[in-house]
Amino acid sequence: MAQHTPRVDIRLLGPLEVAVDGQLRQINGAVRRSVLVLLALHPGAVLDTQRLVDLVWAAAAPATAVNTLRVHISQLRRALGAAELIEHVGTGYRLALAPECIDVYRFEGQARTGRERLTNGDTAGAVRSLRAALEQWRGSALADVACEPATHEAQRWQQLRDEARIDLADAELTRAGAEADLAELMALAAERPFDERVWALLIKAEYWLGRQADALATYQRASTVLADELGLVPGPALRALQKQILTQDPALDPPPAGEVELPAFPTTFVGRGEHVKVVAELLVEHRLVTLTGLGGIGKTRLAVAAATTATTAGTVAHGAVFASFERISDPALLPAPLAEALGARRPTLAEVITAIGNREILIILDNCEQLVEPVADLVAAVMRACPAVKLLATSRIPLSVTGECAWAVPPLETPPPDPDSNTLTELLAVEAVALFVERARQACPSLALTPADQGDLAEVVRLLAGFPLGIELAAAQCSVLAIGDVAERLRTAAQAPTTPERDRPQRHHSMDAALAGSLQLLPPAARTLLVRMTVFHQPAGLAAVEQVCGGLETADVLDLLGTLVRAAVVNADLTGQRASYWLLSPVRQAAAAAVGRLGDEPADVAATAARHAGYFADLVRDAAQSVGGPEEPAALARVDGALADVRAALEYSVAHEPLRAMQMVGGLGGYWLRRRLHAEGRRWAHRALTAGQAVPDQAARAAVLHVAGSLAFDDGDRPAAEESLTAALAIWRQLDDGRATGRTLNNLAGVASDSGDHDRAYRLWQQVLEIFTEVRDELGVASTRTNLGIAAEKLGLPDEAAAHLAAALTATRALGNRGLEARVLERLAIVAATQGDHQRAKALSRAMHEVCREAGTPEQRWRSHWTLAMRHRAVGETADARRHLAAAARGVIDGAMFDAWWVVGLLQTAAALVATDQPARAARLLGLADAHRRRHRHDTGQATIDDLATVSQAVRDALGDAAWAEELTVGEVAAVAAVLVELAREFDR
Repeated sequence: MAQHTPRVDIRLLGPLEVAVDGQLRQINGAVRRSVLVLLALHPGAVLDTQRLVDLVWAAAAPATAVNTLRVHISQLRRALGAAELIEHVGTGYRLALAPECIDVYRFEGQARTGRERLTNGDTAGAVRSLRAALEQWRGSALADVACEPATHEAQRWQQLRDEARIDLADAELTRAGAEADLAELMALAAERPFDERVWALLIKAEYWLGRQADALATYQRASTVLADELGLVPGPALRALQKQILTQDPALDPPPAGEVELPAFPTTFVGRGEHVKVVAELLVEHRLVTLTGLGGIGKTRLAVAAATTATTAGTVAHGAVFASFERISDPALLPAPLAEALGARRPTLAEVITAIGNREILIILDNCEQLVEPVADLVAAVMRACPAVKLLATSRIPLSVTGECAWAVPPLETPPPDPDSNTLTELLAVEAVALFVERARQACPSLALTPADQGDLAEVVRLLAGFPLGIELAAAQCSVLAIGDVAERLRTAAQAPTTPERDRPQRHHSMDAALAGSLQLLPPAARTLLVRMTVFHQPAGLAAVEQVCGGLETADVLDLLGTLVRAAVVNADLTGQRASYWLLSPVRQAAAAAVGRLGDEPADVAATAARHAGYFADLVRDAAQSVGGPEEPAALARVDGALADVRAALEYSVAHEPLRAMQMVGGLGGYWLRRRLHAEGRRWAHRALTAGQAVPDQAARAAVLHVAGSLAFDDGDRPAAEESLTAALAIWRQLDDGRATGRTLNNLAGVASDSGDHDRAYRLWQQVLEIFTEVRDELGVASTRTNLGIAAEKLGLPDEAAAHLAAALTATRALGNRGLEARVLERLAIVAATQGDHQRAKALSRAMHEVCREAGTPEQRWRSHWTLAMRHRAVGETADARRHLAAAARGVIDGAMFDAWWVVGLLQTAAALVATDQPARAARLLGLADAHRRRHRHDTGQATIDDLATVSQAVRDALGDAAWAEELTVGEVAAVAAVLVELAREFDR
């Protein structure tokens, strides 16, 4: 396990503070504070022990100073809670921290950066850096540290602080111009009366505010102070400033105020609050930000909103302008929109550069994809010549200019898949829904929404994947269609929505047109890759894309994938250990048609679908090999993450490659069982057998029959299970496959046990044990020993059951199979309870619970809570029993595991816990348990509490026969989910 590295922040610019992992640490004692400060003044450097002694005590060092220092450092390490922060190196000590972890070094770096930016004319950057520097201060530096070297440093820091304050005043004055804040400058002049630079700033501010007389009077006041107190006359800079004021020198005019000249739109801007914030923050750090994405994703509206936010926040001093290249087809005309936006005299690049000069101005360049390369050249020239300009471009593909920060505009937020997760009010606050509703009300002002529209609203925006253009086009149809009609047309893909609005650009008249406009900018090979990627139904990793969509001769798949991602045609998730890629559903639906209209060669979708099916068949095969072993959770998770593609691969294989379909079904049996997807698995098994009637591979047929029988058995359909498993067994015996014979015979024994025929089950499991022993299937032997123990216990042979289970536990632990270990512990607990040893039963159940918490499936973890509830109740620990039963009930609800075989026992346990105080409620719970057992066809002896007869009789005695029968009848019709919710809420108190 990787060692935790603590996050440390040492603060010297005020009283000494140390924070470790966000928690303040108390550093007591003058010597310890001094030692820490001295080490912090030299981070990463070794301070010799004797030097530390001299610095801490000077001439007053005690005779035992070296040993005393060691003691103080030991105590200091304990106080910090992280001994590794102070290292003993050679004959000295070192603070193992980077300078960035100490506030004074952050302050000095930010102050230095601020001054450099001010010198270079970047006043916006200077203000940000200087403000950040001064925010490090919390009072007088090292106010509580009595150490002479530290005192000298604190004085130096104070001087740097004063200089930073003046630099900040200078930068803010330059940015404010004729709107300067006099009060701050007057206060600074009063505080520093001998600083000519401060007087100059105040004089300039007064002049810029149109107060020439006040500016000259301030100059005279400065002269008097300097003469009376220091015997000096004003320096050359101050005298030159006076002369400029007297002559009203144009060179002293204030910088022009920033103006925001951005376009207005006929509709409101909906949502994207977080996206606006992100883009505005990117503009703080980068001179060129390019918003990429498909046509209609909302790049222009987002750019204007972010520019407005950035100018309001003071990111640039001189405002923002907008230039669009939408109607430019001749590269020679590119400077014209810029020149017009900037007020340049002529539409040339030279005049554009002159108009910008050294101004801090933000320029939006819209529709750059029209002429990407010439626009890139223009942008590069402007950035080289104008050091303070910032550019916010919109383009379907990046400009690929040095220093560019390309940000792919994402779709709007859509509601979660669960239609009941939001109320109508909450749903209307979701960005994509809000946009649809607003635009729909423009199309139909009388539109009235009710909760009945909730599902259709959510489905419309989800089907359009939050794509703004698609949402607006669909909403426009509300002039003639109800929302339910719009959803139905999108569901059936009858026709992609188009616009009736004349003033929309041609490229935004339909989703197909928007996509085609983006794709025509990409190389043909990239478009081919895009069409091939439509075969995926879920995000796919690089390996999947390369194997399924490879075979492109002109370029490497990774290079083409990068082109598609940068153009925001393909989305990338880079947050995990492995990147994944996916297409928005509108892109996926329209890609092939859009590429076809561009005249490309066909992308051979059929061959791609075949490779897709093969890839996911291999994934299923590999996952199947891990089911039942320690890697099972990871294997199941891999199938979870690709389930839609696995289903698509099954669909393709049933239609085109029946043998592969049968093999996939055989490999998915364990997954369907673990995820309780019985109905789905049984459907696929039936389809695979039907499609593969002519397939000669009998082993594949037997594997499908085995899966079908196992799923039917776990689903409570014993006749179907018996039929399928018997047919599979006959084939395995004909093929002389011992291991497979043992597996199927094992499940047939389970069917017999579940039917109550424990004698037959015991005999069959004895045969299974012989088979697995012969083929040396250690896991099969351990599992069969477990089943023999279960059968023996049910036959009333507890000693024999305990012997089988003890052998199974030893074998299981040797194999490291934690899931089977939990099952054995659970059965051992049942045997112990049968023998009357309830304390041992509780101990075994607790052990089972711990194993399930570490390595069990969700079903096993929640079932272990029910088991513990029974065991605690048996020893009189009612509060613990209620707590665990509440946890089990919550698990059933959260996992929708209402068909689990042990839900009956859970209801019976709850009845036993309330029987004394609430006999009527107990009777209803028992009635529900019986009805639930019959509904799911569970064996009458399965998942039943040991003292069910006693509890039932006690409840019946308390109620009387008539009331007992009535409450049972009422309980039979109750809803299991509602009852479990009530139990979880009440028992968890």
